[in-house]
Amino acid sequence: MNKLLIFVLMISEGIASADWKDSLDSLFKRKESGVGIAWLKISPSARGIGLGNAYISAVDDPTAGWWNPGALARIEGTHFNFTHTQDFMSRQEFLGACIKRGVNAYGLTVSGLFINGMEYRNEQQDSIGEFSAFSFLMGFSYARILAPGVYFGGTLKVFSERILTYESFSWLTDFGVVYTALHNLQFGGTIVNLGRYPKFENQEVKPPRGWKIGASYKKYGCLLSIDANKYIDAVMQTGIGLEYSIASLLAVRAGYTFGIETYSFSAGLGVKWKGMKIDYAFRPYNLGLGSAHIFTLVR
Repeated sequence: MNKLLIFVLMISEGIASADWKDSLDSLFKRKESGVGIAWLKISPSARGIGLGNAYISAVDDPTAGWWNPGALARIEGTHFNFTHTQDFMSRQEFLGACIKRGVNAYGLTVSGLFINGMEYRNEQQDSIGEFSAFSFLMGFSYARILAPGVYFGGTLKVFSERILTYESFSWLTDFGVVYTALHNLQFGGTIVNLGRYPKFENQEVKPPRGWKIGASYKKYGCLLSIDANKYIDAVMQTGIGLEYSIASLLAVRAGYTFGIETYSFSAGLGVKWKGMKIDYAFRPYNLGLGSAHIFTLVR
């Protein structure tokens, strides 16, 4: 009887262990099919990209409307920014603005993605020319200080996309929070791209829903930032970034992203002068895809 009981307990423990491992695999590695609108995952900040996309808790400019809307509530005053991104096949332009009044903050983002020179093939797979694609997004953000050191916000994103003769229009939402545990230690988290599925020719396309978490610590002019994110169509990715500021005038950055095939290393510079900040980031791609250059101007 005792041997039978021990055997049953061993089997039960094995099943529980397998279920636990399966749950972790589902959480961190599972990839869903039928997911589109991948351009919603393109980061619109030279500083964030220079830090290896580890920017969820450290963001401090109007791009917070994209990275983490909760962070808007800790940005004092009124600010504007412009980001230009150029890589091997596309160009993205991003405009952002934010304003804070008391415990409330408001943000506006406008983004456009332009892709040219895409090859068009017929049913026999013969090349018959080229076509372009265009995507446009406008985001409206609201954030609020909930308690000392606790900031929460959301972004409503209205977007359209045109590929060849196909068009779609829809809306999505993001929600984010930032918590300042100590003066120099911050945590952040977001859930992104929740909302209505867009349609192409009456066929629904899943948006890249996901979550992001991160932490950052800054002292003596040095910032260390770590992030993790998981979209439903990709395995979990993690990023780590390091920034060193010299007399609040010049910043040098480096980052590394794990879990993605097309790129890993990134680096960047930032210069501040008379209320203006200019950031640059460089990201070399793997697989012979060239590199990306990102410029951000913040006022």
